[in-house]
Amino acid sequence: MTSSNPAIPQLEKVVSRSPGSPAFARLADIYRSQGQVDKAIALCEDGVKANPIYPTGHLLLGRCYFEMERVDE
Repeated sequence: MTSSNPAIPQLEKVVSRSPGSPAFARLADIYRSQGQVDKAIALCEDGVKANPIYPTGHLLLGRCYFEMERVDE
């Protein structure tokens, strides 16, 4: 699915200002659901580096890795 989500521009703005903001996970999940899993992975990897104690970010990153059959990561 590649339909545009109206929340994307606002979330991108928040994440660009503060990469460790929990908003990264919401944005990455939207990307993932639209089939942009590589983009979601990159966002999650940066997000969990900036906010390593945010469990949702780690969970979403794992989900993305699983979808890309990168289970060793």
